[in-house]
Amino acid sequence: MQLNIYRLLYILAFCILSLRAEYIETYYAKLAKIDHLNSKDEKLYSVATILYQDRYNVNIRGIRQKGDESDLYFEKKNNRDKLSKMLRNGVISESARRLIISSYPYVKVDVFSDHINVKVLRKRTFRTGEVLSGSIN
Repeated sequence: MQLNIYRLLYILAFCILSLRAEYIETYYAKLAKIDHLNSKDEKLYSVATILYQDRYNVNIRGIRQKGDESDLYFEKKNNRDKLSKMLRNGVISESARRLIISSYPYVKVDVFSDHINVKVLRKRTFRTGEVLSGSIN
């Protein structure tokens, strides 16, 4: 019952956010160990910094994982600098946050003019490398 309420709230929040902002694009990214490290090889501990580093690696450094897609919005530095605020304004489940910080998941990012919505589509664990298919809400 509680899970259904959370799903309903997630869908409602997504709909409300989508109405107030212009849709820009969707991209898919395979997060990897290199996306969890900054330029000084220090571990990153927030979803925003990990997603920022992933977009920097893909768009600027040309470092891609199988499944990474380019995007037009975050290839510009001033747009990447907005990523943290856009994430705060968007929708991401707590389980997706935990997975992004603690593993190397495959994510779908919907980009709007003032927010991003992030969804984990499948995860790969640090320890086993096991891949779990399906959506993680």
